[in-house]
Amino acid sequence: MEKNYLVENREKWIQPKLEKEKIETYCRDFNISEVVAKILISREIGNTEFDKISNFLTPKEELLTEYEGVADADHLERALGRLKKVVQNKEKVIIHGDPDADGISGTTILVDGLRGLGVQVSYEFPTRSREGHGIQVRVIEQAKREGVSLIISTDCGSKDFEAIEYANEIGIDVIITDHHILEEK
Repeated sequence: MEKNYLVENREKWIQPKLEKEKIETYCRDFNISEVVAKILISREIGNTEFDKISNFLTPKEELLTEYEGVADADHLERALGRLKKVVQNKEKVIIHGDPDADGISGTTILVDGLRGLGVQVSYEFPTRSREGHGIQVRVIEQAKREGVSLIISTDCGSKDFEAIEYANEIGIDVIITDHHILEEK
């Protein structure tokens, strides 16, 4: 029997009480929308310290390119090389995202960036209530039918050895982007 998650989830969202003057100050001082100001205030990002908030909104460029401790340099180089080949050869790509906040956000960023480079890219998410988490064989088979040569995961794939082996066996490369802790394999 399929669960109805809307009925079972009894948690309530609590909207914080925010001072209108503080929101207006953030909007003015940082040239941001009211929505962004409310997020910063409610999440206590920077705790009203101008420099901390400014650094959060406009990080130093070297922070955007720092990968030490996040990715192995060799793996990153191989992934970038594969992406260059995709762009040069006008190959098709599917982004396979996890259907949660970081998976959807990561998928959006990759789709937008790759389309900006002229790549023909589509995206897929598993239906969590039916398919669970991780790279789905259904998506791999769809990729094969559509002539896709590369699948890029967002927020999943680090434990999906069989699915990735299957993709490789049928001629589809896979790049995993996942923040979950890797096992020995």
